[in-house]
Amino acid sequence: KENYVMFTMRKAGLIPLFVVFLANLCFAYCYRITEVSCGEYHSLLLADNGSLWACGSNGNLALGTDEISGTTDTLVQVKGENGIGYLNNIVSFDAGWYHSLACDESGKIWAWGKDTKGQLGNGSGGNSMFPQRVLGIGGVGYLDDIVYVSAGRSGEHSLAINDNGYVYAWGYNLYGQCGNGNNVDQQTPVRVIKTNGNYLSNITEVNAGVHHSLALDENGDVWEFGSNNSQNRAVAVSGLPDIIHVATCGQSMALDVNGNVWYWTTGTPSRVVCGDMNTQSGYLENIKEISSGNGYNVAVDNDGFVWKWTNGGSPVRVTDGQMSTNSGYLENIDNLDAGYFEFQLAVDNDGVAWGWGVNSYGELGVGDYYAHPEPAMVGCAEGHLEIDLEQTPNDSCVSPEDEVEATFCVTNDMDISFENIYVILHLDNGYSYPAGD
Repeated sequence: KENYVMFTMRKAGLIPLFVVFLANLCFAYCYRITEVSCGEYHSLLLADNGSLWACGSNGNLALGTDEISGTTDTLVQVKGENGIGYLNNIVSFDAGWYHSLACDESGKIWAWGKDTKGQLGNGSGGNSMFPQRVLGIGGVGYLDDIVYVSAGRSGEHSLAINDNGYVYAWGYNLYGQCGNGNNVDQQTPVRVIKTNGNYLSNITEVNAGVHHSLALDENGDVWEFGSNNSQNRAVAVSGLPDIIHVATCGQSMALDVNGNVWYWTTGTPSRVVCGDMNTQSGYLENIKEISSGNGYNVAVDNDGFVWKWTNGGSPVRVTDGQMSTNSGYLENIDNLDAGYFEFQLAVDNDGVAWGWGVNSYGELGVGDYYAHPEPAMVGCAEGHLEIDLEQTPNDSCVSPEDEVEATFCVTNDMDISFENIYVILHLDNGYSYPAGD
């Protein structure tokens, strides 16, 4: 018998979950996901408001949440430094083996999780439940002006790029994967150097593998250091043309400016064959993004389809699963990543995330712990909004059977905009809510 409000939101990517009726409206919605990162047993997802979300195993504190251990099969927001508030304005992040990295738009970098070899860069060698600032070179101050991070694929070292294009590394270094000229583990960041002793510079992307590292410079050249080339300083990889993206796990991959994919472990890179793409050249073509896991790889083509293959194998197109497309394949994908073990996450152009593969720890974030051989929709990165509506008498009252359409101004502190808000008021007390601007 109470007055109630039917609230309809029309905005791509925001999915209403529920409405609490009465004068004060509270509802939840899902943030659009923009980017994903898959580790070994956990995943990280970036929302379009700059917040960071996690799912999977927290046995080694890699989720950055209040839980000391255990797992979660739904998305939880990553806490802020020392557990206060939440990380926000994140621009680069990565899920590693049992640790995670993130940096924000101000250039601050945080690490959390397991710290067996110094991969958190905190100088103490201790695990961290919540994000902590990474120390500077020699443990002096903090690393700053960071624009890109990589936490490795089942590795125990970390990489970062600053805004001047220099590369920092810390953590496990037995194979020279920190690229500083020795093979001693690094508890705090060091600068990566080339074989001539000069600092590696003008770098735009780094990717930390299991025991080796890759770096891409602004000229499209790829640099490698660690187990795969037995070097503890950065060495240029020969035989690669105009590279725009790199990926690694135990193997290495590179994507050139023409959409061709290159693969190598040691020795000279070679192009990936076309498989089910059936190109005239016989090679995989028209690719815009790549990622590597343990013995397998995935890629997205310029039409938004996803391809997957084992090392040395032939790519096959990933089917649609719960997306249920007319083509029968996963479509409209903008971003994806491969976990160390065989699980993957992808984001479509509506900001919806999809996951498939192994899922024993809830790393897919789909709300269960079962393996999903085909893509399933990832759960909600849930935001909340309250709207206060003032009940105001109106001279032209309506009968209880009438429906009045009114538009109200929404003010909130969450930087959310709506195209339109439609509020249908069913009145039984002779009052109406006038329309606002």
